[in-house]
Amino acid sequence: MSETGLVEAYERFKAEVNIPRQLRRRASAPLLVKPTRQWFASSKRLLIVGQETNGWNSTDRTIRSLEHFQCRTDGVATMLEAYSEFDFATTYPYRNSSFWRAFRLLTVGHEALWTNLYRTDVDGPVLQNCNAEDRKHLVRTQGHLLREEISELDPTVTLFLTGPRYDQTLYEVFADAEMQALWADVPEREVARVKSTSLPERTVRLYHPTFLQRSRRWHLLSRLSEWLENPQ
Repeated sequence: MSETGLVEAYERFKAEVNIPRQLRRRASAPLLVKPTRQWFASSKRLLIVGQETNGWNSTDRTIRSLEHFQCRTDGVATMLEAYSEFDFATTYPYRNSSFWRAFRLLTVGHEALWTNLYRTDVDGPVLQNCNAEDRKHLVRTQGHLLREEISELDPTVTLFLTGPRYDQTLYEVFADAEMQALWADVPEREVARVKSTSLPERTVRLYHPTFLQRSRRWHLLSRLSEWLENPQ
């Protein structure tokens, strides 16, 4: 585990972003993870992976786009500080959204960090606002970051709160990924164990909490919380 390795990965990303300028201007400032000291000392490290930033309100509002981030010499340091100050939605006006309520439920008893499958949003949700070509650009330039984060952070458990609509992106980021049913009585589409050489043995993908709430499947989060304590 290494915070230094993580920062080096982010600096390489900043230097190597190579996507059309119009897309760089539309894409938000990237989410970069800053781990705590407690993370590295803990034996129960839970990494929550969401879909995309979708307006996470970084505290430094001078970095409003991926292009601004790339132009700033202190871009990486600024976004790492923004991650710390965001403090898992403590300063966010929508801290009681379904995602952050799920985050608090699932992370009880664990040292936790949050990251995303897509590093930026693009005027909102990527799948909604980007064509196939733009998505390819984003995955090509950002996809390796999640693999490097997992390598450097070494979580004991990873939970993808991304839902099946983002499975294609997940497969593009983790080329050897396979999904299996976690529980015999719950369809794989709803909750799946994810197998990949780049992921912890205990990796699960389930619906995004907004859909779980809307479809009255919130009980799956409570069940998953119990599974985290007593995996089977």
